[in-house]
Amino acid sequence: MALLPLVFPLGSLAAPGPGGGHPGPGASYRNTVEVHNYTDDATQVDRQAQLNVIDPRAVDGEVDPQNAAVSYGSCVGCSTITVALHLDLVLPGDIPEANPANVAYAVNDNCDGCTTLSRACQEVTSIGDPRDVLLALWH
Repeated sequence: MALLPLVFPLGSLAAPGPGGGHPGPGASYRNTVEVHNYTDDATQVDRQAQLNVIDPRAVDGEVDPQNAAVSYGSCVGCSTITVALHLDLVLPGDIPEANPANVAYAVNDNCDGCTTLSRACQEVTSIGDPRDVLLALWH
């Protein structure tokens, strides 16, 4: 498979927010998984799941959770797999705009007999009461 001319918008997705995924005002909730495989006949897999309970008051109403999975293979007979799972539960509050982003890229660059897979899954949902978090997880 040939290298696709893609522009990766990872500059804004590359780092988790301050405080281990619980950012302050103006920051984002980010989940990024990225694997680069350059070793022939090797399998490299990475995955990450993140659960956020977002209080719009704590982030100045900016609800912009971001989720990315990126797999890059440049080898012979290798396998490269990434999975990013992002669940964002938004508490009641004034949200002027919500901008969730969910991307997955899988790129083979001069690979012969390679398998490169990438999967990103994101769910952003509002919950009425903080005690509803457990109920939201069951649905």
